[in-house]
Amino acid sequence: MEMLLKPSKYNYFYKDEQGDYLMCNFFKGTDSFCKVSSQHIDRLNEIINLKNISLNREDKFVSYLYDKGYLIDEKIDEEFRVKAMYYNTVMGDGYSLTIMPTEQCNFRCKYCYETFEKGKMSKEDQKTLLRYVQKCISRSNHLHISWFGGEPLLAMDVIEYIMSNVKKMCDVRKMQYSSNITTNAYLLDADTFEKLYQFRVTAYQITVDGLKEQHDSQRVKGDGSGTFDRIMKNLISIRDLPKNKYKFASITVRVNVTKNILDKLDEFVKYYDDLFGKDERFNIRFAITDNYGGEQIKGIEDKLVKGKNIYDKLKEKGVYNNSLINFADAISAFEPMNLVCYAAYKNSFTIGSDLTLYRCTIHFEKGENSLGKILPNGDIDIDADLNNRWYIKDKLKNPECKECFYLPCCYNVSCPLRENVSVFENKCTMRDYKENLGNYLVFLDKKMKFETI
Repeated sequence: MEMLLKPSKYNYFYKDEQGDYLMCNFFKGTDSFCKVSSQHIDRLNEIINLKNISLNREDKFVSYLYDKGYLIDEKIDEEFRVKAMYYNTVMGDGYSLTIMPTEQCNFRCKYCYETFEKGKMSKEDQKTLLRYVQKCISRSNHLHISWFGGEPLLAMDVIEYIMSNVKKMCDVRKMQYSSNITTNAYLLDADTFEKLYQFRVTAYQITVDGLKEQHDSQRVKGDGSGTFDRIMKNLISIRDLPKNKYKFASITVRVNVTKNILDKLDEFVKYYDDLFGKDERFNIRFAITDNYGGEQIKGIEDKLVKGKNIYDKLKEKGVYNNSLINFADAISAFEPMNLVCYAAYKNSFTIGSDLTLYRCTIHFEKGENSLGKILPNGDIDIDADLNNRWYIKDKLKNPECKECFYLPCCYNVSCPLRENVSVFENKCTMRDYKENLGNYLVFLDKKMKFETI
Protein backbone atom coordinates (compact mmCIF):
# COMPACT_ATOMS: atom_id res chain seq x y z
CA MET A 1 0.00 0.00 0.00
CA GLU A 2 1.40 3.37 -1.02
CA MET A 3 2.19 5.78 1.81
CA LEU A 4 0.40 9.13 1.69
CA LEU A 5 2.40 12.16 2.75
CA LYS A 6 1.76 15.67 3.99
CA PRO A 7 4.08 18.67 4.39
CA SER A 8 5.62 19.05 7.84
CA LYS A 9 4.45 22.04 9.87
CA TYR A 10 8.06 22.76 10.73
CA ASN A 11 9.38 23.60 7.25
CA TYR A 12 11.15 26.90 6.70
CA PHE A 13 12.10 28.32 3.27
CA TYR A 14 14.09 31.49 2.69
CA LYS A 15 14.75 33.03 -0.72
CA ASP A 16 18.33 34.31 -1.01
CA GLU A 17 19.62 37.07 -3.30
CA GLN A 18 20.10 34.59 -6.16
CA GLY A 19 16.44 33.56 -5.97
CA ASP A 20 17.26 30.10 -4.55
CA TYR A 21 15.41 28.65 -1.56
CA LEU A 22 17.52 27.88 1.51
CA MET A 23 15.62 25.28 3.52
CA CYS A 24 15.41 23.79 7.00
CA ASN A 25 12.98 21.44 8.72
CA PHE A 26 13.17 22.30 12.40
CA PHE A 27 12.24 18.82 13.62
CA LYS A 28 15.27 17.43 11.74
CA GLY A 29 17.52 20.43 12.34
CA THR A 30 20.81 20.93 10.52
CA ASP A 31 20.57 17.47 8.93
CA SER A 32 17.78 18.85 6.76
CA PHE A 33 19.76 21.80 5.36
CA CYS A 34 19.49 22.01 1.57
CA LYS A 35 18.90 24.42 -1.28
CA VAL A 36 16.39 24.42 -4.13
CA SER A 37 17.61 26.30 -7.16
CA SER A 38 15.37 29.02 -8.57
CA GLN A 39 14.38 26.95 -11.64
CA HIS A 40 12.92 24.21 -9.41
CA ILE A 41 10.97 26.39 -6.94
CA ASP A 42 7.70 25.97 -8.88
CA ARG A 43 8.11 22.19 -8.64
CA LEU A 44 8.73 22.47 -4.88
CA ASN A 45 5.63 24.62 -4.37
CA GLU A 46 3.55 22.25 -6.46
CA ILE A 47 4.52 19.29 -4.27
CA ILE A 48 4.15 21.14 -0.97
CA ASN A 49 0.67 22.38 -1.91
CA LEU A 50 -0.74 19.03 -3.04
CA LYS A 51 -3.53 17.59 -0.89
CA ASN A 52 -2.46 13.97 -1.30
CA ILE A 53 1.17 13.19 -1.96
CA SER A 54 2.25 9.63 -2.59
CA LEU A 55 5.70 8.43 -1.60
CA ASN A 56 7.02 7.51 -5.00
CA ARG A 57 10.70 6.55 -4.73
CA GLU A 58 11.08 6.98 -8.48
CA ASP A 59 10.27 10.66 -8.06
CA LYS A 60 13.65 11.79 -6.78
CA PHE A 61 12.34 15.21 -5.74
CA VAL A 62 9.56 13.78 -3.54
CA SER A 63 11.86 11.07 -2.23
CA TYR A 64 14.50 13.63 -1.21
CA LEU A 65 11.95 15.87 0.54
CA TYR A 66 10.65 12.85 2.46
CA ASP A 67 14.12 11.72 3.55
CA LYS A 68 14.95 15.25 4.73
CA GLY A 69 11.73 15.56 6.76
CA TYR A 70 9.91 18.15 4.63
CA LEU A 71 7.26 15.55 3.76
CA ILE A 72 6.03 13.12 6.43
CA ASP A 73 3.53 10.28 6.81
CA GLU A 74 0.09 11.89 6.91
CA LYS A 75 -0.79 9.84 10.04
CA ILE A 76 1.88 11.51 12.18
CA ASP A 77 0.77 13.85 14.98
CA GLU A 78 3.63 16.32 14.84
CA GLU A 79 2.72 18.20 18.01
CA PHE A 80 2.82 14.94 19.99
CA ARG A 81 6.16 14.14 18.37
CA VAL A 82 7.63 17.43 19.52
CA LYS A 83 6.21 17.02 23.01
CA ALA A 84 7.91 13.61 23.26
CA MET A 85 11.17 15.17 22.06
CA TYR A 86 10.88 17.85 24.75
CA TYR A 87 10.47 15.34 27.58
CA ASN A 88 13.21 13.08 26.25
CA THR A 89 15.47 16.14 26.27
CA VAL A 90 14.70 17.68 29.67
CA MET A 91 14.25 14.43 31.64
CA GLY A 92 17.75 13.10 30.96
CA ASP A 93 19.83 11.46 33.69
CA GLY A 94 22.67 13.96 33.55
CA TYR A 95 23.05 16.82 36.05
CA SER A 96 23.79 20.41 35.09
CA LEU A 97 24.88 22.58 38.03
CA THR A 98 25.51 26.30 37.79
CA ILE A 99 27.71 27.21 40.75
CA MET A 100 28.32 30.71 42.09
CA PRO A 101 31.61 30.46 44.04
CA THR A 102 31.15 34.10 44.99
CA GLU A 103 28.38 36.62 44.42
CA GLN A 104 30.77 39.55 44.59
CA CYS A 105 32.12 41.24 41.46
CA ASN A 106 35.00 43.55 40.55
CA PHE A 107 32.82 45.25 37.89
CA ARG A 108 29.82 47.56 38.21
CA CYS A 109 28.28 47.27 34.73
CA LYS A 110 25.64 49.84 33.86
CA TYR A 111 22.95 47.20 33.21
CA CYS A 112 23.74 44.63 35.92
CA TYR A 113 20.79 43.20 37.88
CA GLU A 114 22.80 41.61 40.71
CA THR A 115 22.93 43.03 44.24
CA PHE A 116 26.29 41.61 45.46
CA GLU A 117 24.87 40.95 48.92
CA LYS A 118 26.56 37.58 49.42
CA GLY A 119 30.26 36.82 49.44
CA LYS A 120 32.52 33.89 48.76
CA MET A 121 31.49 30.30 49.43
CA SER A 122 32.87 29.14 52.77
CA LYS A 123 35.17 26.12 53.07
CA GLU A 124 32.50 24.21 54.97
CA ASP A 125 29.90 24.96 52.27
CA GLN A 126 32.36 23.80 49.61
CA LYS A 127 32.60 20.44 51.37
CA THR A 128 28.80 20.28 51.65
CA LEU A 129 28.50 21.06 47.95
CA LEU A 130 30.85 18.21 47.14
CA ARG A 131 28.67 15.84 49.19
CA TYR A 132 25.73 16.90 47.02
CA VAL A 133 27.78 16.52 43.82
CA GLN A 134 28.79 13.01 44.92
CA LYS A 135 25.10 12.08 45.25
CA CYS A 136 24.35 13.57 41.82
CA ILE A 137 27.17 11.54 40.28
CA SER A 138 25.93 8.31 41.87
CA ARG A 139 22.58 8.57 40.04
CA SER A 140 23.59 10.09 36.70
CA ASN A 141 25.56 9.37 33.54
CA HIS A 142 27.05 12.83 33.01
CA LEU A 143 27.83 15.95 35.02
CA HIS A 144 28.17 19.47 33.67
CA ILE A 145 29.27 22.37 35.86
CA SER A 146 28.82 26.01 34.85
CA TRP A 147 30.72 28.66 36.81
CA PHE A 148 28.84 31.90 37.33
CA GLY A 149 28.77 34.86 39.72
CA GLY A 150 29.29 37.66 40.63
CA GLU A 151 32.64 37.19 39.02
CA PRO A 152 33.68 33.56 39.53
CA LEU A 153 37.41 34.18 39.01
CA LEU A 154 37.44 36.25 42.22
CA ALA A 155 37.08 32.84 43.88
CA MET A 156 39.51 30.85 41.75
CA ASP A 157 40.56 28.84 44.81
CA VAL A 158 36.97 27.60 45.18
CA ILE A 159 36.86 26.57 41.51
CA GLU A 160 40.14 24.69 41.86
CA TYR A 161 39.03 22.90 45.04
CA ILE A 162 35.65 21.86 43.62
CA MET A 163 36.92 20.84 40.18
CA SER A 164 39.90 18.86 41.47
CA ASN A 165 37.54 16.82 43.65
CA VAL A 166 34.94 16.46 40.88
CA LYS A 167 37.69 15.09 38.64
CA LYS A 168 38.59 12.45 41.26
CA MET A 169 34.94 11.46 41.77
CA CYS A 170 34.25 11.13 38.05
CA ASP A 171 37.50 9.30 37.33
CA VAL A 172 36.62 6.67 39.94
CA ARG A 173 33.26 6.06 38.25
CA LYS A 174 34.73 6.44 34.73
CA MET A 175 32.05 9.07 34.13
CA GLN A 176 32.21 12.00 31.73
CA TYR A 177 32.07 15.55 33.03
CA SER A 178 32.42 18.95 31.41
CA SER A 179 32.47 22.57 32.45
CA ASN A 180 32.07 26.14 31.22
CA ILE A 181 32.41 29.58 32.76
CA THR A 182 30.79 33.00 32.38
CA THR A 183 33.46 35.55 33.27
CA ASN A 184 34.21 39.20 32.63
CA ALA A 185 37.76 37.98 31.77
CA TYR A 186 39.52 40.75 33.68
CA LEU A 187 41.39 38.05 35.63
CA LEU A 188 41.50 35.51 32.79
CA ASP A 189 45.16 35.70 31.88
CA ALA A 190 46.87 32.88 29.98
CA ASP A 191 48.01 31.09 33.17
CA THR A 192 44.47 31.09 34.62
CA PHE A 193 43.07 29.86 31.31
CA GLU A 194 45.58 26.99 31.21
CA LYS A 195 44.71 26.00 34.78
CA LEU A 196 40.95 26.05 34.05
CA TYR A 197 41.44 24.05 30.86
CA GLN A 198 43.19 21.31 32.83
CA PHE A 199 39.98 20.98 34.86
CA ARG A 200 37.98 20.62 31.61
CA VAL A 201 36.59 24.13 31.79
CA THR A 202 36.62 24.43 28.02
CA ALA A 203 33.78 26.84 27.14
CA TYR A 204 33.93 30.54 27.99
CA GLN A 205 31.41 33.37 27.67
CA ILE A 206 33.10 36.76 27.85
CA THR A 207 31.37 40.09 27.34
CA VAL A 208 33.01 42.76 25.20
CA ASP A 209 30.56 45.58 24.57
CA GLY A 210 31.89 46.97 21.32
CA LEU A 211 35.01 49.04 20.79
CA LYS A 212 37.00 50.56 23.67
CA GLU A 213 34.96 53.77 24.00
CA GLN A 214 31.60 51.97 23.97
CA HIS A 215 32.73 49.08 26.18
CA ASP A 216 34.28 51.36 28.79
CA SER A 217 31.08 53.39 28.98
CA GLN A 218 29.11 50.27 30.03
CA ARG A 219 31.47 47.81 31.71
CA VAL A 220 33.51 49.54 34.37
CA LYS A 221 35.34 48.44 37.51
CA GLY A 222 34.07 49.28 40.97
CA ASP A 223 36.20 52.45 40.92
CA GLY A 224 34.68 53.55 37.58
CA SER A 225 37.78 52.83 35.47
CA GLY A 226 37.65 51.11 32.09
CA THR A 227 38.20 47.40 31.49
CA PHE A 228 38.53 47.00 27.72
CA ASP A 229 42.33 47.02 27.40
CA ARG A 230 42.88 44.37 30.09
CA ILE A 231 40.20 42.05 28.68
CA MET A 232 41.50 42.27 25.13
CA LYS A 233 45.08 41.69 26.30
CA ASN A 234 43.90 38.51 28.04
CA LEU A 235 41.95 37.28 25.01
CA ILE A 236 44.87 37.84 22.69
CA SER A 237 47.21 35.99 25.09
CA ILE A 238 44.80 33.02 25.05
CA ARG A 239 44.57 33.16 21.24
CA ASP A 240 48.37 33.00 21.03
CA LEU A 241 48.67 29.82 23.10
CA PRO A 242 49.39 26.66 21.06
CA LYS A 243 46.12 25.79 19.29
CA ASN A 244 46.72 22.05 19.26
CA LYS A 245 47.13 22.04 23.03
CA TYR A 246 43.86 23.90 23.58
CA LYS A 247 41.89 22.83 20.53
CA PHE A 248 38.69 22.05 22.49
CA ALA A 249 38.37 25.59 23.84
CA SER A 250 35.31 27.55 22.77
CA ILE A 251 35.31 31.27 23.52
CA THR A 252 32.09 33.20 22.94
CA VAL A 253 32.49 36.96 22.83
CA ARG A 254 29.11 38.38 23.80
CA VAL A 255 28.22 41.94 22.82
CA ASN A 256 25.37 43.52 24.80
CA VAL A 257 24.13 46.04 22.27
CA THR A 258 22.79 49.48 23.19
CA LYS A 259 22.31 52.60 21.08
CA ASN A 260 25.91 53.53 21.97
CA ILE A 261 27.13 50.42 20.16
CA LEU A 262 24.56 49.94 17.39
CA ASP A 263 25.99 52.37 14.82
CA LYS A 264 29.53 51.04 15.30
CA LEU A 265 28.70 47.34 15.11
CA ASP A 266 30.40 46.97 11.74
CA GLU A 267 33.56 48.66 13.07
CA PHE A 268 33.62 46.26 16.01
CA VAL A 269 33.09 43.25 13.73
CA LYS A 270 36.04 44.39 11.60
CA TYR A 271 38.16 44.80 14.75
CA TYR A 272 37.07 41.37 16.05
CA ASP A 273 37.58 39.74 12.65
CA ASP A 274 41.15 41.05 12.39
CA LEU A 275 42.00 39.58 15.80
CA PHE A 276 40.01 36.34 15.95
CA GLY A 277 38.30 35.74 12.60
CA LYS A 278 40.64 32.94 11.52
CA ASP A 279 40.56 31.14 14.89
CA GLU A 280 37.58 28.75 14.96
CA ARG A 281 37.71 28.54 18.75
CA PHE A 282 36.37 32.10 18.93
CA ASN A 283 32.77 32.95 18.14
CA ILE A 284 30.62 36.02 18.61
CA ARG A 285 27.09 36.65 19.88
CA PHE A 286 25.12 39.88 19.66
CA ALA A 287 22.50 40.25 22.39
CA ILE A 288 19.99 42.86 23.44
CA THR A 289 20.72 44.69 26.67
CA ASP A 290 17.53 43.96 28.58
CA ASN A 291 16.00 45.24 31.78
CA TYR A 292 16.34 42.40 34.27
CA GLY A 293 15.72 44.65 37.25
CA GLY A 294 18.00 46.42 39.70
CA GLU A 295 18.93 50.08 40.00
CA GLN A 296 21.81 50.19 37.50
CA ILE A 297 19.69 49.73 34.37
CA LYS A 298 17.63 52.87 35.11
CA GLY A 299 20.56 55.02 34.02
CA ILE A 300 20.60 53.62 30.46
CA GLU A 301 16.94 52.67 29.85
CA ASP A 302 16.74 55.26 27.05
CA LYS A 303 19.64 53.49 25.27
CA LEU A 304 18.05 50.02 25.02
CA VAL A 305 17.34 48.58 21.56
CA LYS A 306 15.29 45.68 20.19
CA GLY A 307 16.70 42.48 18.71
CA LYS A 308 15.33 43.45 15.29
CA ASN A 309 17.41 46.66 15.37
CA ILE A 310 20.57 44.60 15.88
CA TYR A 311 19.81 42.07 13.13
CA ASP A 312 18.83 44.79 10.67
CA LYS A 313 22.07 46.67 11.32
CA LEU A 314 24.20 43.54 10.88
CA LYS A 315 22.45 42.76 7.61
CA GLU A 316 22.76 46.36 6.41
CA LYS A 317 26.52 46.25 7.05
CA GLY A 318 26.92 42.93 5.21
CA VAL A 319 28.21 41.11 8.26
CA TYR A 320 26.43 37.87 7.32
CA ASN A 321 28.55 37.68 4.16
CA ASN A 322 31.69 37.19 6.26
CA SER A 323 32.15 33.43 6.40
CA LEU A 324 35.30 33.73 8.56
CA ILE A 325 33.32 34.84 11.58
CA ASN A 326 31.69 32.20 13.77
CA PHE A 327 28.28 33.34 14.97
CA ALA A 328 27.48 31.53 18.22
CA ASP A 329 23.76 31.54 17.48
CA ALA A 330 23.96 30.44 13.85
CA ILE A 331 23.98 26.65 14.22
CA SER A 332 22.18 26.59 17.59
CA ALA A 333 19.21 28.41 16.05
CA PHE A 334 18.44 25.35 13.90
CA GLU A 335 18.95 22.41 16.27
CA PRO A 336 15.81 20.86 17.81
CA MET A 337 15.34 21.76 21.50
CA ASN A 338 18.53 23.83 21.48
CA LEU A 339 16.70 26.95 22.65
CA VAL A 340 14.96 25.29 25.56
CA CYS A 341 16.30 27.16 28.59
CA TYR A 342 18.73 25.37 30.90
CA ALA A 343 16.27 26.12 33.74
CA ALA A 344 13.66 23.83 32.12
CA TYR A 345 15.82 20.70 32.53
CA LYS A 346 14.76 18.44 35.39
CA ASN A 347 18.25 18.09 36.85
CA SER A 348 19.44 21.65 36.29
CA PHE A 349 20.06 23.83 39.35
CA THR A 350 21.78 27.10 40.14
CA ILE A 351 23.66 27.04 43.44
CA GLY A 352 24.27 30.29 45.28
CA SER A 353 27.43 30.91 47.30
CA ASP A 354 25.42 30.16 50.49
CA LEU A 355 24.05 26.91 48.91
CA THR A 356 20.59 28.33 48.15
CA LEU A 357 19.11 26.45 45.19
CA TYR A 358 17.62 28.36 42.27
CA ARG A 359 16.62 27.53 38.72
CA CYS A 360 17.27 30.78 36.87
CA THR A 361 20.54 32.75 36.99
CA ILE A 362 18.77 36.07 36.44
CA HIS A 363 15.60 36.55 38.47
CA PHE A 364 16.97 35.91 41.95
CA GLU A 365 14.44 38.34 43.42
CA LYS A 366 11.48 36.20 42.30
CA GLY A 367 10.15 33.88 45.00
CA GLU A 368 9.29 31.36 42.29
CA ASN A 369 13.01 31.03 41.54
CA SER A 370 14.10 30.08 45.05
CA LEU A 371 13.60 26.33 45.55
CA GLY A 372 15.37 25.58 48.84
CA LYS A 373 18.85 24.68 50.03
CA ILE A 374 21.56 22.02 50.13
CA LEU A 375 21.69 20.43 53.59
CA PRO A 376 24.97 19.70 55.45
CA ASN A 377 24.75 15.97 54.59
CA GLY A 378 24.52 16.74 50.84
CA ASP A 379 20.78 16.12 50.53
CA ILE A 380 18.55 18.91 49.21
CA ASP A 381 15.50 20.42 50.87
CA ILE A 382 13.37 21.96 48.13
CA ASP A 383 9.77 22.84 47.31
CA ALA A 384 9.08 19.85 45.03
CA ASP A 385 5.83 21.24 43.61
CA LEU A 386 7.49 24.53 42.65
CA ASN A 387 10.46 22.66 41.19
CA ASN A 388 8.14 20.51 39.03
CA ARG A 389 6.51 23.61 37.53
CA TRP A 390 9.82 24.59 35.93
CA TYR A 391 10.03 21.59 33.62
CA ILE A 392 6.62 19.87 33.46
CA LYS A 393 4.79 21.33 30.47
CA ASP A 394 1.55 19.47 29.98
CA LYS A 395 0.16 21.62 27.16
CA LEU A 396 0.93 24.65 25.05
CA LYS A 397 -0.79 27.65 26.60
CA ASN A 398 -0.08 29.98 23.70
CA PRO A 399 -2.31 29.09 20.68
CA GLU A 400 0.28 30.56 18.28
CA CYS A 401 2.74 27.86 19.30
CA LYS A 402 0.62 25.00 17.98
CA GLU A 403 1.17 26.07 14.38
CA CYS A 404 4.57 27.72 14.72
CA PHE A 405 7.30 26.32 12.46
CA TYR A 406 9.84 26.98 15.24
CA LEU A 407 8.18 24.86 17.93
CA PRO A 408 10.77 22.00 17.84
CA CYS A 409 13.54 24.44 18.76
CA CYS A 410 12.06 26.23 21.77
CA TYR A 411 8.78 24.46 22.71
CA ASN A 412 7.90 27.88 24.14
CA VAL A 413 10.19 27.30 27.12
CA SER A 414 13.03 29.56 26.08
CA CYS A 415 11.94 31.19 29.36
CA PRO A 416 10.19 28.67 31.64
CA LEU A 417 9.66 31.36 34.27
CA ARG A 418 7.45 33.10 31.73
CA GLU A 419 5.65 30.05 30.35
CA ASN A 420 5.58 27.29 33.01
CA VAL A 421 5.57 29.36 36.19
CA SER A 422 3.61 32.27 34.68
CA VAL A 423 5.13 35.15 36.63
CA PHE A 424 5.40 37.21 33.47
CA GLU A 425 3.06 37.83 30.56
CA ASN A 426 2.90 34.70 28.41
CA LYS A 427 4.15 35.61 24.96
CA CYS A 428 6.60 34.41 22.33
CA THR A 429 10.18 35.24 23.32
CA MET A 430 11.54 34.09 19.94
CA ARG A 431 9.88 36.69 17.72
CA ASP A 432 12.99 38.73 16.88
CA TYR A 433 15.08 35.55 16.70
CA LYS A 434 12.78 33.97 14.10
CA GLU A 435 12.94 37.08 11.94
CA ASN A 436 16.71 36.65 11.66
CA LEU A 437 16.72 32.98 10.64
CA GLY A 438 17.04 33.82 6.95
CA ASN A 439 20.22 35.82 7.61
CA TYR A 440 21.68 32.89 9.54
CA LEU A 441 20.83 30.49 6.69
CA VAL A 442 22.61 32.74 4.19
CA PHE A 443 25.63 32.84 6.51
CA LEU A 444 25.63 29.06 7.04
CA ASP A 445 25.22 28.32 3.33
CA LYS A 446 28.39 30.33 2.67
CA LYS A 447 30.29 28.31 5.29
CA MET A 448 28.80 24.86 4.70
CA LYS A 449 27.71 24.91 1.01
CA PHE A 450 24.22 23.38 1.25
CA GLU A 451 23.39 20.48 -1.06
CA THR A 452 21.26 21.64 -3.99
CA ILE A 453 18.25 19.66 -5.19
